[in-house]
Amino acid sequence: FFTDTATTEIYTRGIVGSVRCVQETAYRLKFTEVQKEMEELRVKLTEEKLKLQRDQMIVVLEKERDWYREELDKSEARRKKIEAAHKKMQVEYEEAKEDRDLSLIHISEPTRPLYISYAVFCLKKKK
Repeated sequence: FFTDTATTEIYTRGIVGSVRCVQETAYRLKFTEVQKEMEELRVKLTEEKLKLQRDQMIVVLEKERDWYREELDKSEARRKKIEAAHKKMQVEYEEAKEDRDLSLIHISEPTRPLYISYAVFCLKKKK
């Protein structure tokens, strides 16, 4: 193409230099794209990690909620038992209170002088 070697060398260096410049530009563009893609992947990974942590926290909280529900049910059952016992005690108290309102008016003599004998008690309600 060129007749003298110097001109060919200069021209070749110019073309090779510009080719190298184009290659460097292409590499830099590709490098920039790869960097952007890596950053997007890092962001997605971070989001996925956060979602996983949130899901794990939800599971833990649901277990705690279920435990508290069970404890509440147990407490409610205990409360009902105590309430029933309290009502029973109130009834017994009222019955005992009524018994205190009785007065003894007569005791009969024993029926026999033996080891086992019976006597009759007469009670009258106080007014």
